[in-house]
Amino acid sequence: MMTYNLLASKNNRLYSILNLMKSIDPNRLKIILVNLLFIFSNFLYSQENSLLWEIKGNGLKASSYLYGTYHSKDSRAHQFSDSVLVKLAKSDIVVTENIDASDDIKKNGFGLAFMKDVKLDELLSKENYIFVYENAINKLGAMGILCNTMKPIITITAALQLNSKQEMLCTVDDFIKEEAQRLGKKLYGMETAAEAMNALDEISLKDQSVMLLNFFKNYDENLAETESFIKMYQAQDLNKMYTFYESNREDYISFEKNLVVKRNNKFTNELTSMIEKQYVFCAVGALHLPGESGLINSLRKKGYKVSPIYGSYTPKPINIEDKREWYRYNNDTLYLEMSFPEDPTYEESTFLIGATNNINAVSYSFIDSINELNYMVTVMNIPPSIADNTNDSIFDMILGDLIREKGWKIIEEKNVEYLDLTVREVEFNISQGVNTRYKIAVIGGNIYLFGIAGFKNKLNSNIAEYFFENMYISTCRVELQLQIEDEVTHQLISDFEVSITSNLTDTIFTPDTIGQLSFILPSGENEYVITIRSNNYVSKKILIDTHGINKTKEKQIVLSGDTKMIKIKKGVDYSVFDTPIAKARLIDDSTFSWDIDYLAKMKEEINRKLGGKL
Repeated sequence: MMTYNLLASKNNRLYSILNLMKSIDPNRLKIILVNLLFIFSNFLYSQENSLLWEIKGNGLKASSYLYGTYHSKDSRAHQFSDSVLVKLAKSDIVVTENIDASDDIKKNGFGLAFMKDVKLDELLSKENYIFVYENAINKLGAMGILCNTMKPIITITAALQLNSKQEMLCTVDDFIKEEAQRLGKKLYGMETAAEAMNALDEISLKDQSVMLLNFFKNYDENLAETESFIKMYQAQDLNKMYTFYESNREDYISFEKNLVVKRNNKFTNELTSMIEKQYVFCAVGALHLPGESGLINSLRKKGYKVSPIYGSYTPKPINIEDKREWYRYNNDTLYLEMSFPEDPTYEESTFLIGATNNINAVSYSFIDSINELNYMVTVMNIPPSIADNTNDSIFDMILGDLIREKGWKIIEEKNVEYLDLTVREVEFNISQGVNTRYKIAVIGGNIYLFGIAGFKNKLNSNIAEYFFENMYISTCRVELQLQIEDEVTHQLISDFEVSITSNLTDTIFTPDTIGQLSFILPSGENEYVITIRSNNYVSKKILIDTHGINKTKEKQIVLSGDTKMIKIKKGVDYSVFDTPIAKARLIDDSTFSWDIDYLAKMKEEINRKLGGKL
């Protein structure tokens, strides 16, 4: 079933594979791999770096544009400079290499991808065939079964595609086609899938089989090189891309002529006839732009001025309007408070850490069908075997397990400040079009994983940030012990009340002891104002700022002291006491205590404003 879906889905995945292969140089495996997933974009004689080029002059009434594409679903290839989609939107017609793959496949069947008179096990030795077959199964799953009859270049391309990052739902080329259709533009293709495949058939099947063997022998290196090229493409660094291509390129005249020269000549003639009549946006594999026979040079030879358009990529954060009231949930055992739009699902499971530590974990999750996001919180105890490891080492273990067990691909990874701690933030590509973003924290004896999954463009939206910002963890409890007395007589005050306020808390209680106050702060906030009131006395406030308290690694901190209450006198302005008279905070990375400097400052301020009026 998986094989059928891959080859015959309405999304034309077969054609996506065919479309990746249009620039294969058969004489060198390194160039084969580069060209399979990356169509080079540079002009042979130019030092200018851009993927977007303007065509004007030679009697044209309006400029048209060339854009070099990358046949990839990696989000970095989709970071169009700010000019690209603007030029596309203003065009009369959008031209791509092809537009109607489905008709080609219906007409030609799936024979485009398969060998007719020979099989792979006849082209390779028994030992080499077994090696290739095992690797094909490993890298392509069920589709690998077809490697004996599928053209070897198709197998290479499929392995590269299926094991690359699939963050976007379509390749750059397909996105441009969809955008043109969304804008109601005329869409024109310059060739059929069958025409593109004819050039590939210039490579003998025997040569293709050797390429496939070498591809799996150097698999990790090959993937690393495609990673390098996506970075070059993202940076529009055409010089580096072309230097690599030229330094590894060997002559293969017949293939070069059929795959590149003939098609470039055809594309140039087609494009010339169109730009003379209308404003054209032409998006083709970027290999068709550079070189003596490339579109840029060919158009220049015809008298047109072809110039690079420089631009930068400006991310556009998504703002999702969500009028629902999110609710707070807590788990006292885990010292955790969190927010979800609705009741989350609770689940107990096991989690493998470091390949050998299978530990219990609890998870809260909620699938937000309105915003197409999935919110997740997972907590597990740190096993004794790794309790002495550094936080970074534990982070690395967690990531290694997720990659190994789930096959996820890391998009971005960095240490960031979160919950007043240094945590590991990582984004994974988990399936086609779906990413997940995690913040991993080590607090006390627990590991916390906060995650959100969905379409990539929503992972950094305001809703995603709201989810992360509304987490609170405290494994350290704060106990406040105060003696309440009259400032003049030093007698304990018997009748007083205490209020605790924060963003979420507003509690008032009356202690049942004379002059003594002892309580543990509620969890769920980072700042608390403690107000002490008594009849005929000036109310006094104390600020408890618990930001970063978990850095102390203490389970409980006791703050003790005394509060001297002042009897109210008529006509005296006591507004200075609207500000807390004392503050407790994290003094350094290991000490949480009273802020002595703040106490001295407030004492000086009170004396300055009240002086002998007390």
